[in-house]
Amino acid sequence: MRILCTLLLAVVLFSSAATRASAALVNGIEALVSDSIITVQELELFIGQSEQAVHEMYANRPDLYRQSMEDLRTNGLDLLIQHELILHEFTTLQGKVPESIVDRIVEDEIHRTQPDRVQFIKKLQEEGLTFDQYRKKVRDRLIIEDLTHEFVKEPIISPHKIEAYYTQNHDKYKIEDQVKTRMIVVNQSAADEPGAAKKRAEEILSQIKGGASFEEMARVYSDGAQRARGAPSDWLEPSKLAEAIRGPISKLNAGECSDVIETKDACFLVLLVERRPAHFTPLNEVREEIERQLMRQEATRLQQRWIDRLRKKTWVRLF
Repeated sequence: MRILCTLLLAVVLFSSAATRASAALVNGIEALVSDSIITVQELELFIGQSEQAVHEMYANRPDLYRQSMEDLRTNGLDLLIQHELILHEFTTLQGKVPESIVDRIVEDEIHRTQPDRVQFIKKLQEEGLTFDQYRKKVRDRLIIEDLTHEFVKEPIISPHKIEAYYTQNHDKYKIEDQVKTRMIVVNQSAADEPGAAKKRAEEILSQIKGGASFEEMARVYSDGAQRARGAPSDWLEPSKLAEAIRGPISKLNAGECSDVIETKDACFLVLLVERRPAHFTPLNEVREEIERQLMRQEATRLQQRWIDRLRKKTWVRLF
């Protein structure tokens, strides 16, 4: 029995040692694509700026931060794998990149960002890159762009597809009731007697009813940011107006002025300039927007279909 226990212990220790050795072997490696290695360092450099943005956004929300970082790393690794698949395809096709073009791009980048090559190399070192690594990144980017352009053609979206999308997503282009207004604001100062703002607003309203121009009265008497706003507001949905104003506005016809609207901090006079009932944005106004959206969707689909084909014929292993 003692011999058996000794043998079992030896097996466990050997297995544990083998596992640690295996872990050490792949330590620092995120994935293999054919004979190319994607390292942890490459991934960290690739997602570096986005990682900082996620940290700033969710620094005080650890659960969201953790999930966002997982998503960022997953998506970043997937993009790096896609890049390596394309580069491997380029090698398979025995493609050539004119080194003179790479040199020109590098030199242009040096002149654009740094006083000289020495400072440029120093900046690369601060980012964890050698000059040769940077040059390879430029070369790889050229290959990826050229091969993608060759195998993923720019999609053409027919007028019928645009019209069908507009019809199927009609509610996306619905605009609720909208109003244009002019407004006079009379603030209730803490130094004023109670009701002073309402009294001033009533005096202004009396002058308007007597024929004074609302626009002119707004320029002269409206407090704060409203003083210089003789022009009407942009089109606004009533739901986006202050709650105290919504009810009175709903009862006005175009050209009519509200009574004094009193709140704790101010009194308001509101002139309804124009009302526009709920409607749908016409197709001709959103045609280009829909076309761009459909082109992006189709380009993404074609890109993914191409990448899927490359995955099927290329060996990929994740660690």
